[in-house]
Amino acid sequence: MYYSTMFFIKLLMLFPKNFRTFFYKSVATLAYPLLIKQRKIIKANLDYTFGDELSSDEKEKISKQCFLNLITNFIQIVESHYMSINELKEMVTIKNQDIVKKIKNDNRAIIFVTAHFGNWEMGGASIGAFVEPSLVVFKELNNKKLSLFMSKAREKFKNKIVEKQKAIRAINKELKEGRTISLLIDQAVRENAGIEVDFFNHKTYFIPTTAQLALKHNAAIIPVYIKNIDENRFELEFFDEVKIEPSGDKKVDIKNLTQLQANILEDVIRKNPDHWFWCHKRFKYSEPSIYK
Repeated sequence: MYYSTMFFIKLLMLFPKNFRTFFYKSVATLAYPLLIKQRKIIKANLDYTFGDELSSDEKEKISKQCFLNLITNFIQIVESHYMSINELKEMVTIKNQDIVKKIKNDNRAIIFVTAHFGNWEMGGASIGAFVEPSLVVFKELNNKKLSLFMSKAREKFKNKIVEKQKAIRAINKELKEGRTISLLIDQAVRENAGIEVDFFNHKTYFIPTTAQLALKHNAAIIPVYIKNIDENRFELEFFDEVKIEPSGDKKVDIKNLTQLQANILEDVIRKNPDHWFWCHKRFKYSEPSIYK
């Protein structure tokens, strides 16, 4: 599988960018009717979060875009192998980079928090190339060669990566030494591993890790999300540091910091709902009945 995939990738890269874009969109369009299970998951998520705020046609459009985003992100990893830093720079506009500069001038570590939103692989590459190289956590694939291929692509633009099972020590080391890490905060989280927060008017669980690390290392939590302007242009936006007035109760502080991150993510999704990765069971631990 690995060698056939690599052959196909190299063959595809011989064609112009416009053709490749057309090809990716065609694959997403053709695959969409066949992926019945995933479409049901998307519908369940959209009905649960937006209810009647969105029409059936709007939800269908978001559903189709979700598959295109997934394909686009995989292709971004592939094309990173062949992309120069100047080509990347032409595609990405960075907004509010001064927020990061101020934190670094204060000699504080940074925790970038983001999500499976827009072209998140492009976002990660752009952070490393133009803002601040960071340590990125990844989950190794079953196919070791393909996993190595993807890892090299993610490291091309100055970022470092660490496998999820080995991440805790590496993350603490980076933050202790005043450096930067990047974490995704939108995965499904079990009750015993998460913090209960309000998200789209429902109770669900978010990882407390970012809040715990920030309090432990006096690190700044900086949300960052990438928005699609068109097929070849993107805007990477940094948000103000997520911070609270300490209450004197560490558990309360962790919960409040986590809730603020959830609030920002919800606001970002509401502005561009077609950008989020709706095709996974995000609420399977807090409201599993919606997927039956």
